[in-house]
Amino acid sequence: MTLGLLLAALGTIGFSLAENQMQVSLAVFVMFLAQAAGWPSMIRLVAVWATPVQAGRVWGILSTSSRVGVLLVTWGLAEYVAADSVGWRGLVRMMALVTLPLAAVYALL
Repeated sequence: MTLGLLLAALGTIGFSLAENQMQVSLAVFVMFLAQAAGWPSMIRLVAVWATPVQAGRVWGILSTSSRVGVLLVTWGLAEYVAADSVGWRGLVRMMALVTLPLAAVYALL
């Protein structure tokens, strides 16, 4: 999980600094690779914490909550970018700076 968060932060920073399509593509690839790292952890978590009868419901809740979270953050951050206080690149860098301490916390657990 720690490596996934670090990769996500690095990809996000790379995306905010990208100056051409190749750099954007590489940064997005790194971000998607990092996001994919979270699913094996979730599979293990559900297998340990939920009974086979509960597993479907738990997966439904996890999947729905991740999509709802993305939707809410998108709406909120769109308003922030529209206010043009830091621009989209600054906002993306701020998200990366929030992710780095989370990776440190996971590393210590």
